[in-house]
Amino acid sequence: MSEGLQDIQSQKDGKLHVPISVVYASCSLLESGASEVTDLLHQGMTFYLEEPNWKRCFDKLHQTKRCCGVFGVDDWLSARCLVDDDGGILGKTLPASCCSPYANQPCVHDLLQQQHNSTVIGTLIRPPERDVNTMSFYSSVYRRGCARDLLEPIQQDAVFFITVLIIIDVLHVSCTKLWLNVLLLMTIHHIQQLYPPLTA
Repeated sequence: MSEGLQDIQSQKDGKLHVPISVVYASCSLLESGASEVTDLLHQGMTFYLEEPNWKRCFDKLHQTKRCCGVFGVDDWLSARCLVDDDGGILGKTLPASCCSPYANQPCVHDLLQQQHNSTVIGTLIRPPERDVNTMSFYSSVYRRGCARDLLEPIQQDAVFFITVLIIIDVLHVSCTKLWLNVLLLMTIHHIQQLYPPLTA
């Protein structure tokens, strides 16, 4: 009898390890998936001026989610350069879709506009400190990155999926215990019917 209980206990313990491994695998998959999404977005940024589909994708993403770049506006400042006909770098630029229509001042998002506004020159190209002009620039564009908006629903679904798995496992273990108790009571009742107690 004790060997049977040990088998049941080991089976029960084995079933509890399944959701833990599923949770671990889900978290690993989610992390690698997030990395793939951010890598793809960074790669797409390099094609912004060359591929109309990437341009439409980023412009729509920026405007609908009110975000800019992958992790923030600095992604564009460090990755995208305007190149002249000779292949020389003119300066850093942002897509116009990074401009917030809710800003109180004009959005200065590329070098051509910077050349017309001498007070802003240099503030887009990795400002050394946050002065008034830099703060003015940052308040005219979306600063938050878009990766969070893309990954958050996936993460929420993953948390929901993991929670459902855990609840199913808890219910499974509870139902198994209940079923074993019912089986034990039925066995005792059956034995009592087959071998009624002796009355004196």
